[in-house]
Amino acid sequence: MSLPSPSPLQRRQISILMCDLVGFTVMSEQLDPEALAEAMHTYRQACTATIERHGGVVAQYIGDGILAYFGYPHSREDDAERAVRAALDLVPAEPEQVPALGPVRLHVGVATGLVVVGNIPDAPEIAASRLQLPHHDVAAIGLAINLASRLQALAPPGVALVADETRALTRSIFRYEDYGRHPHKGFAEPQQAWRVTGERVPRSRFAALRAAELTPLVGRNELIARLQQRMEQARGGAGRVVLLSGEPGVGKSRLAEAMAASLDPQRARSTWFACWPHLQNSPLAPLIRHLTRVIGIADGDPPETVLDRIDAFAQQQVPDGDEFAPLLADLLAVPTQDRYPPLPMSPQRQRARLFALLMQTLRAAAEPVPLLVVVEDLHWADPSTDELVATFVALLKDWPVLALLTARPDFAPRWAGEPHVETIALEPLETAAAVRMVESICGRQAMPPALVQAIARRADGMPLFIEDLTRDLLERVAGGAAHAPEAEAGTAPIPMTLTDALAARLDRLGPTRRIAQVASVIGREFSGALLASVCGLSDAALQDALQQLIAAGLVVPTPAAGYMFRHALVRDAAYASLLRKEQQALHARIAERLAQDFPDTAPRHPELLAQHLEDAGQLAGAVPHLLAAARLAARRSGFAEALALLERALRLLQTLPPTRARTEQEIAVLSRLGALNVRHRGFSAPESRAAYAAALQRCRALGDAPDTCAVLSALGSCEIMLARFDLARQFATECLALAQRQSGQAPHIMAHRLLGGALLLQGEFAQARTHLEQALQRHAHAGADDPAQGVFVQDYKSSALCYLAVLQTIMGDAAAGREAALASLAHARSIADAHTVNFALCFLACVCHIAGDADAAWLHADASLALAREQDFPTWVGVSQLVRGTAAIAAGRRGDGARDVQAGISAYEGMAAVAYQTFAVGVMAQAMLGLGRSADAAALAGRAIAAAEATGERFYLAEILRTSALAQQQAGDAAAAEATLARAIALAQRQGASLFEARARRALEGLGAGMAAVPPHA
Repeated sequence: MSLPSPSPLQRRQISILMCDLVGFTVMSEQLDPEALAEAMHTYRQACTATIERHGGVVAQYIGDGILAYFGYPHSREDDAERAVRAALDLVPAEPEQVPALGPVRLHVGVATGLVVVGNIPDAPEIAASRLQLPHHDVAAIGLAINLASRLQALAPPGVALVADETRALTRSIFRYEDYGRHPHKGFAEPQQAWRVTGERVPRSRFAALRAAELTPLVGRNELIARLQQRMEQARGGAGRVVLLSGEPGVGKSRLAEAMAASLDPQRARSTWFACWPHLQNSPLAPLIRHLTRVIGIADGDPPETVLDRIDAFAQQQVPDGDEFAPLLADLLAVPTQDRYPPLPMSPQRQRARLFALLMQTLRAAAEPVPLLVVVEDLHWADPSTDELVATFVALLKDWPVLALLTARPDFAPRWAGEPHVETIALEPLETAAAVRMVESICGRQAMPPALVQAIARRADGMPLFIEDLTRDLLERVAGGAAHAPEAEAGTAPIPMTLTDALAARLDRLGPTRRIAQVASVIGREFSGALLASVCGLSDAALQDALQQLIAAGLVVPTPAAGYMFRHALVRDAAYASLLRKEQQALHARIAERLAQDFPDTAPRHPELLAQHLEDAGQLAGAVPHLLAAARLAARRSGFAEALALLERALRLLQTLPPTRARTEQEIAVLSRLGALNVRHRGFSAPESRAAYAAALQRCRALGDAPDTCAVLSALGSCEIMLARFDLARQFATECLALAQRQSGQAPHIMAHRLLGGALLLQGEFAQARTHLEQALQRHAHAGADDPAQGVFVQDYKSSALCYLAVLQTIMGDAAAGREAALASLAHARSIADAHTVNFALCFLACVCHIAGDADAAWLHADASLALAREQDFPTWVGVSQLVRGTAAIAAGRRGDGARDVQAGISAYEGMAAVAYQTFAVGVMAQAMLGLGRSADAAALAGRAIAAAEATGERFYLAEILRTSALAQQQAGDAAAAEATLARAIALAQRQGASLFEARARRALEGLGAGMAAVPPHA
């Protein structure tokens, strides 16, 4: 850590560490000067590394002595602790060996106090403490400098002595022995010294206080009584939800505080969650913050410690829930280090299971006394939290729970109309109540009645405005103002009236005004450590400023982050008082300090860094953090949040000058956006295709983009699902041409798989087989690190095997087809990708259906449907139900089959996909034929034939024609049936579809012999 350029004078509380070598004079006599110099260099390097590792700065080397500062140039709230830890590391039980010096032992002294530090002119009395580095002349003056020096001289060899002030700041962290009071030169009284012997493991964390002093609650007695009545109903097992809705500043949070305070702790308990505006795209942010607080996770805890705490919490809450701890660790983004076995769940299933376990813990918390659950500011809830709250609301109606939720009027939840949910629109106070509130805030400080009325009028009954205007007036009086002008009602919007009141108060804060502004840039919630780092204040000055803000009613301490603006509008007003240029500079400063001083922030909360960089105008720097935030959101199944983050990243990039770097970033964002849309909405969704098309446009603009083949493959898959097969083949051909110029197997596999899939659906089986076999052969030769081994929505190998299985079955080799389908399923399970497993199961069911094995088709379709429902994969629901229903009908279970077919029709028609329509509708026709509904079968077959002609999807057309002929035969039109069968045979012959040709010929033979219509798969 290097010192910055000279700073102006500052008053700071810092901790000073001074140390020197034991027996240095003797060493100097025994060693050659050159050897001594080399040994001293090694010694200084070792000591400096220790000091800097704990956040200190070496200010000066004085012979064998070292002077270090903790708290300058950047303050931290634990500077005294850092200094003592560094002192302990400098006096280990086993002294370190230094070449030529042997075992090195030190005398160490540590003291803490107020100093003046900065660019101080040379003077004899400060020469010994001047920092003398190139281009710097920074020194500190204060008693703490002298005391640290005296303690260092007093300390025995291998001992660290600590001043009384330092011990008072750290006594619960370290073990101390009383070393007595000692007189020192320059001090009028003997000074207490303490020997530090080790570090404790505290049994509890620092408990932050609640709000310094809540304003009196007036005019809300009826509402409190109403809420208490709802609590009594909940006590009887009839869970209730109360949504407090109202304008900002109307007193929603204050009412919730009063309700919680009114509860008898022997008869009820409460727990709190809160949403924040800057976390609206952070999935489950209120839950994560709540769990971080109740589990006891602190910044800097090693992963193993965090996991231990998570394990203990999970075991206490859900003793028989083995998956709770790994689910919590994943939610909190804690590296598991192979502690838990992989969960065989998709992200959707993980979230569903996590929600269920969380509901279980809340239900258990409501025993033996009912529970009040407060959730604040739901209008800022992220989509996943919205869903979790909806789940909670639905379940608690039979629990002894009262949920008290607060939101602004624009929040309109879908559950608001439920019978056990009540919405209370919180209105401003009436004039009489507002006057009582002003008088109550004033307390013993008398205020003229006219002035009280003026404040009440100007506040318009909004408790927040009443509070601010009254406190502002009291501060004027305390500051010596002879009188204060009466408040005017005005006509400005509510935020403007608050901004005026806050601006006046900020002006009277003096230097502390800047602290409030900086804090507002951090956000409504901010930590003291981050504020200290950004502002560069001493701990003492920072604490003094924060106490002023707390006393002014602008800020309150909070357990989670240190400090919080009392109201969101207060923060908004402070932020608005800054020039845009100042806002940008401060956002840049905050982002820098987060990255350097709080390294856990980027991996756990990348959206925070992204927001500050974006607001700083550093748009290119924000994009990687938005991508990281999107990945984290997707991992937590927050698809809506992930999509919003990626779209935001794209908008930022589009504002930058066109450069190659920008284009490469756009390709990365668009590719990720396409992949997320595919998972969430499917290949056929317009959003999926649009993202990949835009990515391809940029790949072509660059000319040599390494992601071109992957984008072509993905876009081709979109075109296949839209039944634009010729376009898909064009992309595949282009991909194949590019593959010839690239290393690795992945581009070839992408191209051959895409060509094979398109040709299969078009009924060009021989060509399709060639490309699919090529894809599989190249995949077999791909190295472990080749991108071909990765999962692309569905795995390349598994999907190619599925296509080949369908093709082989249709071409007459049912055994090979089933073997390929089973191999696909086995491979999907080996890579533990639930979506690929579902893909393979569904295709296996379809292969069995095509082959005429109804029992196997039912078995695999049932497994596919169960997995799709469990993991929330809507793509596979419709076809699985259709195949299962048709198989049930073939087995004689007509009722079950008919219900499945109808449900499958509804599910499939809800999909946007065009591809596989001929197959799905053809299966529907076969089901109707099995039910003896020839007219419906004929209509569906006609629809499927028309779709095949319109789209070119002909892989199942010969079988559909045969189904149509059977329907015609059942209807008594033998001539039409014969013509249709002849058409089916001719098509099957051209395609090489031996299975379909044989079936059509048998049907034709039966027709000529006057036999009844054969079953659909005979």
